[in-house]
Amino acid sequence: MDEGSQRSAGLAPQGMSQEAISEEFGLAPETIRTWITHWQQQNAHCRQWLDGLTPRVARCLLANGLETRDAIADADRRGLLGPGKIPGIGKQAHAEIAVWLGNASPTPRDNRAKRIAVTLAPETQAALKRLMRQNESPQAAINRVIVESEQQATPPGNGCKRSHTPD
Repeated sequence: MDEGSQRSAGLAPQGMSQEAISEEFGLAPETIRTWITHWQQQNAHCRQWLDGLTPRVARCLLANGLETRDAIADADRRGLLGPGKIPGIGKQAHAEIAVWLGNASPTPRDNRAKRIAVTLAPETQAALKRLMRQNESPQAAINRVIVESEQQATPPGNGCKRSHTPD
């Protein structure tokens, strides 16, 4: 941040209006407003009431004019904080805010592989049972059949057939 934006941001907390600051610097009020907003976003980590939120979520809330915990709680109660309703607030950020406000309990992240339930047609189930060896899971049988079929389809050697054509 350049010296001018730091100085203008420092004048705002002293009670000077944006118009007075713009007159002192000889700049447009929009420029001063941009500088102050930028300074507030850059220093969001300094605000004690934001403890518990990630810096990105805190900056999004501040950039959208939510300056206090009560304002955030009110916006959440009115349904204004949902994913897609405020720029930068998606499903994960909204869940983080809900936990921060005490509206939800944190959910542990599940990093295990996801299992998918598949319903097979009766004839497919019968074919799979015929393929399964004793004490073999259906997935193991499917994997074994795939490997065996690939081995049968690949010719011995390097797997490439050469065809010679006369010149």
